[in-house]
Amino acid sequence: AMQRLSLSFFQKRQTGQLMTRVNNDATELQFFFVDGISYFIVNAMNIVGITAVLLIMDWRLTLICFAPLPLVIFVVRWVFPRLWRLSWRRHRRASAMNSVISDTMRGTRVVKAFGKERLEIARFHRANTAFSHVEMSFNKMSSTVFPLINVLTQIGGVLIWAFGGWKVMQGDFTFGKIMTFVNYIYLLYGPIQFMNNIAG
Repeated sequence: AMQRLSLSFFQKRQTGQLMTRVNNDATELQFFFVDGISYFIVNAMNIVGITAVLLIMDWRLTLICFAPLPLVIFVVRWVFPRLWRLSWRRHRRASAMNSVISDTMRGTRVVKAFGKERLEIARFHRANTAFSHVEMSFNKMSSTVFPLINVLTQIGGVLIWAFGGWKVMQGDFTFGKIMTFVNYIYLLYGPIQFMNNIAG
């Protein structure tokens, strides 16, 4: 595809940026289409099917199960734009670092001839440090947000145990019904966590 592009396209872009496109972005796209999209469809169907079963079993328990959902949506809407901006900054920093590597490798003879090794090392150090800072910021935020979303999601199960236990003591529900309901909820957590990973 790159060979079919015009010369002006290559003149406006750095070599490192194109290297990042070929190496990193192509791998991520391959993962999404080969592994991600098929599992995405299966897990989406599982979420819809399990939710339908829960509603049929008891709509009140289902509403309690999804009680933390507004909080999860709030966290997602607040955090995900920041994650996407960090991801784009990480991509730009990786492109800049690859550009330094590409320029140095192609111009090794010139660098050696004029004794510019220290200058090139300093250039790479600056690019590498900038990339590392963005990478750490992205990893710090994602490693905080996604466990938080999973915890908020699983609060529904705790509420079911509390409400269901109270209903069992009142004689309105059987213990077997609560156990069955909770088992279905645990089946729901796996697909939801997968969706979180895809979003990240």
